[in-house]
Amino acid sequence: MEIQKKLNQITKDLERVTKKVQLLTDSINKGASKKAKIPGSVSRNRNKSGTATVLDIIRKSRKGVDALTLIKKTGFKDTKIRNILFQGLKNKRIQRVSRGIYRISK
Repeated sequence: MEIQKKLNQITKDLERVTKKVQLLTDSINKGASKKAKIPGSVSRNRNKSGTATVLDIIRKSRKGVDALTLIKKTGFKDTKIRNILFQGLKNKRIQRVSRGIYRISK
């Protein structure tokens, strides 16, 4: 009786493991065939720098852009966006409209 219970438990464990392995191999195969794209992100030109990409997005907005919108559109990390904004403000390429809202300097 105990042997039968242990065998049933091992069978269930093996089934769970094979399902997980199958899911992982499927996700790997999907990732290899398609590049993962962040939804709503701008397709980045590899020849453009990060600063140029951010400045283009700011330039296209009428009312200005906040950092969170830039993160979503570019797919860059928070620190990269904040460094680009800081350098843009320092070099007077960007101006702060209000707290957290940025636009291109005129």
